[in-house]
Amino acid sequence: MRHDMRLISVILGASSASARNRETSRLLTWGFENFSRVPIVKTGELMGKVALNWGIEPEVRVLAQDTIVAVLTLEQKEQIVCHLELPEEFPAPVAAGTEMGKLRVSLGDSLLAVVSIHAEKSIDRMGLWDKLMTYF
Repeated sequence: MRHDMRLISVILGASSASARNRETSRLLTWGFENFSRVPIVKTGELMGKVALNWGIEPEVRVLAQDTIVAVLTLEQKEQIVCHLELPEEFPAPVAAGTEMGKLRVSLGDSLLAVVSIHAEKSIDRMGLWDKLMTYF
């Protein structure tokens, strides 16, 4: 285990135990030198804000529901694309934990992961009187 990453090597058909150990050492060294754990998003990370229609607060902060860590080469690390899908506006009321959107993580044409984006806190709907008072 190095750099918070664990690799497993399986060598079949080696001529001897020492040959198998050499190949295992070579393979693991190559793996640790060429790959690393890349944190993409962490649970609870702020992803943005969504405007609320008729909310007693104008917007709600939205957070990632899960953690994503990928094992990638340095070249692949530069090619990761995160696409955040959030509505421009959402109708109030909103309960804490309500799914507000998705974060899609891709590498080239391959979809690696999808994370739900949730409301940080509950926000009630304005009453008619409160809405009228926003115009004055």
